[in-house]
Amino acid sequence: MRTSLSTSQGMSTLKIVIMYSVLGMILNWLLPIVLLKMNPEMFEEDAQYFGTLGAIVITGFFLIVSLLKRLILRSRSHKKQSESRQQDT
Repeated sequence: MRTSLSTSQGMSTLKIVIMYSVLGMILNWLLPIVLLKMNPEMFEEDAQYFGTLGAIVITGFFLIVSLLKRLILRSRSHKKQSESRQQDT
């Protein structure tokens, strides 16, 4: 029995999730610094909060768009394959 990660689709999804996890960690580190540079009067805790919130929102948005894009492309390719099979018979 195959697990979902043993397929190429599962490995591709895993790579996307890992890539965006790393992006989220980098944003979580950079955004508070940028916020403090832009607004020096802001408390460090507030900058950390808003930076973390921003990193979650940005990363989540890109992750969902990427996974939906891949799902749509896969659906279209399956549809084209089934249409070509019907024309062959």
